[in-house]
Amino acid sequence: MKAHKSENGHKTLSSPRRASMNGAMTGAIEKSATALGQNMRSLQDEGVRFVTRRVEDNLRAAEQLGKSKSLPELFAAQQKWFADMTRAYSEEWVKCGELLSEAMQAGAQVSSNGRGATQPDETP
Repeated sequence: MKAHKSENGHKTLSSPRRASMNGAMTGAIEKSATALGQNMRSLQDEGVRFVTRRVEDNLRAAEQLGKSKSLPELFAAQQKWFADMTRAYSEEWVKCGELLSEAMQAGAQVSSNGRGATQPDETP
């Protein structure tokens, strides 16, 4: 491998070697960007699904509140709505945690695969 001195006196790799490393680095960055895009899409889809479900559940709860004929019925409907909401948010946090964990694992896998591709060759 030939090393050249740049204008500032630092050693640099020869052009074919630099091009090879740049190509490998570009490939690794493209794979990482693709994985990131897929993971963000999964989170976005999950967020839309959750919000849609919450709106539907809130509408049903509002209907129940409107149908209440006494204070005990009103409080019961409110408590049910609150318990359902708390459970839904708790489940959603778990789901988002799983998605983020999967994203981190996929990112680590892409990173480790890309790292091998960007290692410089030690052959002269």
